Amino acid sequence: MSKTSKKIVNLALQGGGSHGAFTWGALEGLLEDGRVDFRTISGTSAGSMNAVVLVYGLIVGGAAKATALLEQFWRKVSESGSFGMPSNFGMQNAARTAENLFDPMGLMHGGMMAAGAYAGFDMMSKWLSPYQFNPLGVNPLRDILLSVVDFKVFSAATPYNLFVAATDVLQSRLKTFTDTEVTVDAVLASACLPQLFQAVKINDHYYWDGGYMGNPTLFPLTNCPASQDILIFQIDPIARREVPRTPGSIADRINEISFNSPLLVELRGIRLINQLIHAGHLTAEQCGLRELYLHIVSDDAKMATLPLETKFNTDWDFLNGLRQSGYQSAKKWLEENFATLGSKSSIDIDALVA
Repeated sequence: MSKTSKKIVNLALQGGGSHGAFTWGALEGLLEDGRVDFRTISGTSAGSMNAVVLVYGLIVGGAAKATALLEQFWRKVSESGSFGMPSNFGMQNAARTAENLFDPMGLMHGGMMAAGAYAGFDMMSKWLSPYQFNPLGVNPLRDILLSVVDFKVFSAATPYNLFVAATDVLQSRLKTFTDTEVTVDAVLASACLPQLFQAVKINDHYYWDGGYMGNPTLFPLTNCPASQDILIFQIDPIARREVPRTPGSIADRINEISFNSPLLVELRGIRLINQLIHAGHLTAEQCGLRELYLHIVSDDAKMATLPLETKFNTDWDFLNGLRQSGYQSAKKWLEENFATLGSKSSIDIDALVA
């Protein structure tokens, strides 16, 4: 397909630890299909990592290079055995403690070991902060990112607009890093869970995970002149069919609600703007905004089965399973909705946020 026949969309990549491998697969599906192009991308936490690897790959070698680098990044995550979980300074002992407590027969393995490590860390984090158990501020993701991405390229003029979301700890504000601000520290700030890592200091400001304020943030995408379409890669399910009743399922649902809340607030804002434009109360000349078409790639049926601790599971089979789910979800979405791009939303936003 020729370049001019492609449709342009704006991408919004949600965070979610190892569950970000779903977005990896979805991006792979879009790149392989070749009918969509993107120039503006917003990412949070794992979404920001997928975003910087994607953009860097596109800049240096096009779709093929971006696809290869995304796989390289996730393989390195799997090989390191950590998606942010600080295994190099106490996690192994925490995991052994949890294993002895919850699996005295030694039956834990694979994903179960990840659950044990998470349980051990959860216990430890109630008594110690990362300023105590990780005084040097070690983050295994730093070396992984630097081995895959040359962040100097983001200081040069590129055809891509990249937005990386983080939370300003002291100001309770969303910080969106873009252009020359997109450094490895900015990406680590976007993925800084305060139970795991010390706040990331950048220019006298301290940052935590961007998911507390925007997961992902949408408003940087609202003024893109090339497209009115926003395609969200959804990791955390918004809706559930049953009330959680076990401690684990309650914790999972609290996590989902907390990290989806900023997204729902922004979706309601976009819905209101669209309604005012449709009613003739706002025009592009008045507010500088146009009607926006919203789309979501997700697999709630699968993601809803994954407990919170699996966001730290880096087993390759697990990551590759999420990749396949994302790939298939993107392909299905393209098949069903490509024709609507540029003309209408493919989701019922009223039902989603009402």
